[in-house]
Amino acid sequence: MVKGTPNILEHVIYAITRALKNRNTKILVVDDSQTDRALMKKILKNMLFQVFEAKSGLETLEILSANPDIRLIVLDYYLPEEDTVELIYSIREKFKKNEVGIIIVSGIIKSNMIPILLKAGANDFLSKPFSKEEFMVRINNTIEMLDMIKELEFCAYRDPLTGLHNRRYFFEEAPKLWTLVKRQNSKLACIVIDIDDFKKINDIYGHSVGDEVLKDFAKHLKNFFRRKSDLIARTGGEEFTLLVGYEEKEKLLEYLEKFRKHIEENILKLKENSKELEIRYTISIGVELELNNSLKEMIISADRKLYKSKEKGKNSITF
Repeated sequence: MVKGTPNILEHVIYAITRALKNRNTKILVVDDSQTDRALMKKILKNMLFQVFEAKSGLETLEILSANPDIRLIVLDYYLPEEDTVELIYSIREKFKKNEVGIIIVSGIIKSNMIPILLKAGANDFLSKPFSKEEFMVRINNTIEMLDMIKELEFCAYRDPLTGLHNRRYFFEEAPKLWTLVKRQNSKLACIVIDIDDFKKINDIYGHSVGDEVLKDFAKHLKNFFRRKSDLIARTGGEEFTLLVGYEEKEKLLEYLEKFRKHIEENILKLKENSKELEIRYTISIGVELELNNSLKEMIISADRKLYKSKEKGKNSITF
C-alpha cells in the first residue's frame, strides 16, 4: 500500500459526504458589489450549496424571512448606508448563533471592530482578498460547527428510543408557549396520554417488545400531531405530554377521539424469537383546556383527568 493512501481515502470520503450534505444547505451571500457576489456565488455553487443573493440589509431580512432554513450568511462589512452591527443584531433577534451562521468579509476594517462584530453575533471573520481555498475552508468549518451543535442538541433534547422531544426539552419550551398563548389570549390544550397496561406488555412479551410498542405509538402520534406549533414529548416511561393550539373544543374532542380509536384498532406486527406477534394496545387521555394560573397547574389538572380515564376503565378520554 502506498504511504499516505488511507489519508487520501479519508479525504475523498469526507469530500463526497460533505458535498451530499451541501445539496440541502442554503447560504445567503450579502454584498453590494455584484463582482464580489458573483465570485463567492461561483465558489459556493461549485461546492453544491444552494445560494441566495442580497445587496442590502433590508433585502437580507426579507430573504431570511422567506427562507428560515438558510444555514449561513456571508456578509460584507461595508454595505452602503447600513450599520452592519445593527444588521447582525436584527438577524440574531430571530435566529440564534447555532441556527444561522454569519461570516463577515471585509477588505479594510479597524482591528477593534472584529471583536465587536463577533460579540454582536458573527461566527467568523474573513479578510478580503481571500484565496479560494481559505474561503472554502471557512465555509466548511462554520457549517460543520453548526451541524455538530445540531447533533448535540438532538442528543440532549430528544428521546433516543422514539425520536420525540424529551422531558427536558418539554419543560424548557412549554413555559414559553404557555406565556405566549396567555399574552395573546389564545387557546391551548394540555394533553397527557398514557399507554394502558404497558407493564403487562413488558411482563408478557419482554422489554424489547415494549420498546417497539413505544416506537409504534410515537410514530402514530407524530402523524396525527404534525403542526410545527404542536409541542409533543415523551415525559415518562409510557407517558406523553402535548401542548396543542385549538379553536373549538368540540373539534378537538372529535380529533382526539379519532386518534384514540385509531390506536385501539391498530395492530403492531412483530417477529420476536422466530415467532410472529400481533400486539394490540390502547391509550388513556386527560385534557385540560383552562390555562389556570401556571403551566404547572395546567399539567397537574390534565394528569388528574388522565387518571379519571384510567378509573373509568381505560381506553378513554376525560376533558
